[in-house]
Amino acid sequence: MQADLTIHEFAERLGVSHMTIRRRIWAGEIKSYRLGPSIVRIPYTELDRIRGGEAA
Repeated sequence: MQADLTIHEFAERLGVSHMTIRRRIWAGEIKSYRLGPSIVRIPYTELDRIRGGEAA
């Protein structure tokens, strides 16, 4: 099982900026959760879903 990713790790794996990932989270296109006021994690399964081309 893969560990959940930070916004920066997620962006790096997709080859986009961290702001692109933040915008997609705010738009509800990427599922994420908070561990604190400024700590956001994205489930590794989201990476598979987006790479697979599924609609959000």
